[in-house]
Amino acid sequence: MASTSQSPSLPGVRADNMSTSSQKDAGSSTLPIRSSNPLSAKVASLLSASYSDAGFKETLELIDERSIPIDAKGRRTFQLDLHKEIIDQNGQVLDEFRNVTEQMRHIQTALTALNTKYQQMKTHSTAAHKETRGTLEESSTLLQNHKDSKAKQATLDALRAHFILSDADIQTLTSIAEDIDEQFFAAFAKAKKISKDCERWLGFEAQTLGLELMAQLSKTINLAYQKLYRWTQKEMGTINVENPQMRTEMRLALRTLSERPSLFQSCLSSFADARQRILGDAFHEALTGSLPNGKESTGVKPIDMTAHDPLRYAGDMLAWIHSATVGEREILDAFFTVDGDAVDAEAKGASYMQVWNFTNDESPDGDIPSPAQLLNNLVDRAISSAARLLRQRVEQVIQGNEDVIVSYNICSLVGFYRDTFENLVGRAGALFECMDNLSTEATRQFRGLLRDRVTSLRSEVPQTPTDLRPPPFLLDSLKYLEAIAKTHESSLSTAPAASSEFDEILAEAFEPFLNGCKDMTKILEMPDRLIFLINCQRACLTCLGSFAVAKSMTESVSAEMNEKTAELATEQHQFLIGASGLGDVLNIIQNQATDSGRRLDLNVLEAASHALDQFLPSANIDAMERLSLLEDSTLARKITGTAVAQFCSDFDDLEARLLQLEESRGDLDLRTVFPRTGAEIRVLLS
Repeated sequence: MASTSQSPSLPGVRADNMSTSSQKDAGSSTLPIRSSNPLSAKVASLLSASYSDAGFKETLELIDERSIPIDAKGRRTFQLDLHKEIIDQNGQVLDEFRNVTEQMRHIQTALTALNTKYQQMKTHSTAAHKETRGTLEESSTLLQNHKDSKAKQATLDALRAHFILSDADIQTLTSIAEDIDEQFFAAFAKAKKISKDCERWLGFEAQTLGLELMAQLSKTINLAYQKLYRWTQKEMGTINVENPQMRTEMRLALRTLSERPSLFQSCLSSFADARQRILGDAFHEALTGSLPNGKESTGVKPIDMTAHDPLRYAGDMLAWIHSATVGEREILDAFFTVDGDAVDAEAKGASYMQVWNFTNDESPDGDIPSPAQLLNNLVDRAISSAARLLRQRVEQVIQGNEDVIVSYNICSLVGFYRDTFENLVGRAGALFECMDNLSTEATRQFRGLLRDRVTSLRSEVPQTPTDLRPPPFLLDSLKYLEAIAKTHESSLSTAPAASSEFDEILAEAFEPFLNGCKDMTKILEMPDRLIFLINCQRACLTCLGSFAVAKSMTESVSAEMNEKTAELATEQHQFLIGASGLGDVLNIIQNQATDSGRRLDLNVLEAASHALDQFLPSANIDAMERLSLLEDSTLARKITGTAVAQFCSDFDDLEARLLQLEESRGDLDLRTVFPRTGAEIRVLLS
């Protein structure tokens, strides 16, 4: 039977698959079996089957799930059933493939229709694109041109807004009918800013626009300067300088004109000339009490009424000039300083609350003074007329005075105001030059009077006072020097300059008299010579020792006085040695110590002992009596004490030497001849 020779298969498993597996299993056998017996072939096929094959395992599992009959009929029926199931399933698969084929046919039809429609649309689109290509390119060009035009228009608007003045601003800057107000200065500041910004255009290759803008702005700015100059000149004639509440526009006008030095200097010259006349007339009125029209001024006490007192007269005139200078500077400072609360910040710029901010547009390399220098120059010009009148009057006072002390006071007063005006208006001006000349003249007059006085005193032949007191000419000179030193220290001069100036005065007014005192001592004997010099030096230290300006002189005199004091103490010691009779004994002892001279004799020692006994009771009184003319009794006692101490030291040396002689020569009894001891000497001389 053909059906029985086939191996059974499970439902859903095709026979060809099973045969393929069997063939693979059979091919995997290493020993092919060749037999003509079907049973043998069948057995060989079964034995060659690989049980490790996955398909075979699945087949066995399916067979295990079904109940296979044991008999032959049942196995045949089972095999037929399996084939039937396989056929049915294959039929179902074919039915499904038939449906798939129908669907694929419908899809192919749809795709064909879509391709046809696509080709039609592509044809129409290509034709339309060819027709609208020129229009689109033209539209893109127009849109780009429109965008560029808008950017250029925005640039032009920004350029016009920043670099071009409006007609209203030009009218404000150039029209004479328009008043000078905050709007003018705001427009002027804008024009200056545009002019500065236009300079940047010159750094590019295309300079035409920058040059044209700068030409237009320069013309407008020049007209604005001329308008502002004429307005300022007009306002100068009606302005009240004494009133510090000045219009802000006027202050801003001057600060703006300072950028054009020629216009600014012209305004300042007119203003300074007017102030010069006013202050000159005011000073003449203060001096004489008369108005410029010849009428008497009421309520003003003329300074000329104090002309009898030279110092007060000069002081009143200098005080008036100083007060006028300070007041003028304060007025001008307030006059030229911008008050920032009332002006727009754009008009003020970066120089807000400054006096002036100079920029020389006319000559950038020009030498422009600083604001402080210009203010000082203006104050100096305003006060120059009064300064000339002051110089005439003060020179008359200086030349008409003959008193040394008053002359020095005037000299100190003029020097003080010279330093004051130097700090106030500087050195480069007529006022300081006037005060410097007056100071030189006053110093020359004082030095001349001082030299005349020294000459007159030297022409007299002074006599040394019998009481060895300082001579009258020295006391008189010290009195003048004390007055001068008091005046000098009361001034506000700097310490180094004051000391140097006073040293020069001492060289002329003091040293000649002190040298004269030294010359007077040449005819005196000791100790009167030293006592007289010490009295003179003590008088100098007492008079000038408390003044710091005379420190160098007092130190020198003090050192010299100490030397003279030491000399006087030495001279007093020599007196004690001679009056006590110990001079010969001390000389012999000293000579024996050097193995020269005669030996000590008992008679000499006894005579010395007798003289010492006569001297000791009144030794201290006699020593002090020799210094009785020394004015400083404390110093006299100090000098005597020093001499006594030295005398006691010499006596101790003598006593020690006598003891050595007794020990070396046992046959001498020196203590019997000379019994005094050093302790007794100290008690008697204390």
